[in-house]
Amino acid sequence: MNELDLRNDLRIERLAKSYGPEAPVLQGLDLTVPGGALAALLGPSGCGKTTLLRIIAGFLHADAGTVAVGGRTLVGPRRPSFARSGAGSGSCRRRERSSRI
Repeated sequence: MNELDLRNDLRIERLAKSYGPEAPVLQGLDLTVPGGALAALLGPSGCGKTTLLRIIAGFLHADAGTVAVGGRTLVGPRRPSFARSGAGSGSCRRRERSSRI
């Protein structure tokens, strides 16, 4: 690994997400993926793989914890996620184009 790779680690700390009191999905997840590394998420249906990826991408907000890349916090208590701003939550409208012949 080179110096650039080390600056781009993905660090997830104490990440939690639930879909209501009876449906916890992620609880206290800690994960570090070194910059330049290839990682895979494996597990049974409903274990939180897609939820984790949506949080990392900013399409869903976590209940607790942080997601950082290269030391920059993307999701966390001091940084609102993309989903909280209303963007990416179905607010886009498809524009129809009409054409004349």
